[in-house]
Formats: sequence, C-alpha cells, structure tokens
Amino acid sequence: MNTPADDLAPGPRYQAALKAKADADAFEAQYAHDSGVSVAFLHAAGRQAAPCHCEDELCTGWQMLHLEPDTEAGHQHATSHLTGGDCAR
Repeated sequence: MNTPADDLAPGPRYQAALKAKADADAFEAQYAHDSGVSVAFLHAAGRQAAPCHCEDELCTGWQMLHLEPDTEAGHQHATSHLTGGDCAR
C-alpha cells in the first residue's frame, strides 16, 4: 500500500535528472577553475555545460556550449562542440 510519502518520493527519472544537473554543475565549476574565471562569468558570457556525445575516448561526456542570442525569435540557441563548443577532452 502506498503512503503519502511514497507518492511524493522522486522516481528514477527525477533522480537521473538530479545527478545530471550535479554532474553539469561540477563540470562547469572545474571548467571555470581551469579557465581562471567564475561560473557566473561563464554564464554571463553565454557558456553552459551540456552532454557531449562525441565518443572520443578521452572525453568526459560534457562540453561547454556557447549560447548565442537569436534576435529574430528573442531567445538563445546553443552552438555545439562541432561548431564552437569546447569538448571536455
């Protein structure tokens, strides 16, 4: 029988999303440290961590994307490591 606490317990997809967010935050922190800047500076410069699927054996699975403003639509789009991001190799 489910209790009210069971109904509020996060499921596996939620747990996976939390882990991915923690991994992205850790990658951004290390990237900022290695670059001699703060994570806030990276974000202000339009940089954001995203999963990398390059399959390079040295890749840690993350890349820094550069978010470019889309002036026509009024939002941002990301540039991948293939066109300007930094793969974590």
